[in-house]
Amino acid sequence: MIAVKVLEGERLVRIDSQHYELPMWALERDVKLWNEEARQRAEDYCEQQKILIKDQIDAIKKRQAEDKERNRKEHEKMVNEVEKGQDKLRIDFFIRTLEPQVREIVERRVKGDDDLTREEVKRYAEEARAEVANRSRMSSVAETLKPFCITKPDHAALAVAVGKGIDPLTMTAQQAAALSPSQRKALAGIKARYQRAKR
Repeated sequence: MIAVKVLEGERLVRIDSQHYELPMWALERDVKLWNEEARQRAEDYCEQQKILIKDQIDAIKKRQAEDKERNRKEHEKMVNEVEKGQDKLRIDFFIRTLEPQVREIVERRVKGDDDLTREEVKRYAEEARAEVANRSRMSSVAETLKPFCITKPDHAALAVAVGKGIDPLTMTAQQAAALSPSQRKALAGIKARYQRAKR
């Protein structure tokens, strides 16, 4: 603060000030005659104050920008966590609406995987439905062909074929290659007995 006072016709000024004080207190120390040197020092002091204030304003603006960016990132993180939680809830609800056998298969597949999308879970559900339908069909095939199994090897061959998802009545060459020769022979016998009984 620069304090100016006229005493006995002389302009007096306090140039140096480390504190914000009233002019009356300011004039008690560091009092100088108002001359060219005093004017220059006053201008320098004003320039220093302007620079200091500008630096303080810049520092405040920088801090505010950093705070704003940090708050934006925290907000985005929170929004992502909320959206991820909502997706998980939607997936859990979708899984709960599945048929019990399908749900069991899907739950086994998704267990421990937190980064699944709903589309992936839907795909798993479709695959599980196909698997359950195949199991059901194979179970039906096994029940249909069981009466035509005569020996223990026949029963064992039928169980292996059904376990691998192979229908002995419509078995392809590729599926037959997955079985041993004795299993293929037993299944051929079962198929022949079934076809004779159907005539």
